[in-house]
Amino acid sequence: LLERLGRPISITREIERAAEALERRGIQTLDVLHLACASAARADVVLTCDDRLLRAARRMADELPIQVHNPIDFLRAWGKGDPAP
Repeated sequence: LLERLGRPISITREIERAAEALERRGIQTLDVLHLACASAARADVVLTCDDRLLRAARRMADELPIQVHNPIDFLRAWGKGDPAP
């Protein structure tokens, strides 16, 4: 599965700096690492059921390097042909 999805991401100093900047905005440590790694991997979106992360991402949507959505909402929008919820 990983071979089809891409390469593993090593945490570089650049990713650490991106994560630290997000953490200062109030997002939890592991969440910011997920977002920073996904951004470094050039992902378009992160899907999560973590309500705390979803609320923070909505609050900071214009500042985040990546979209963050609930998987159910994302799939409903995608099924209707919408680019993102």
